[in-house]
Amino acid sequence: MEAVKSLLKPKPTPQQQLREWQRRLRNEGRNIERQIRDVQREEKKVEKSIREAAKRNDIGSAKEQQCSTQDPLRILMRYSSHAFAENWLTLHCA
Repeated sequence: MEAVKSLLKPKPTPQQQLREWQRRLRNEGRNIERQIRDVQREEKKVEKSIREAAKRNDIGSAKEQQCSTQDPLRILMRYSSHAFAENWLTLHCA
């Protein structure tokens, strides 16, 4: 049934196809930016808890939480590189 529908449906023009690709790229860009903000928000929470642990003189807990901040930095770098690639594609499609 899908084969018949694909035969009856007209092929998109190159301009329509470009608009669809740009729309998808913009959506992915927004998703990546949302994920970056989420990681940054989590990082701020961890920094705040480290400061509170340091105020309580709980050095062990502060060091343990400091080690957990390294992973979000790697994630943030990966998301940033994806955002850069997405922006590059958007500029070169237009």
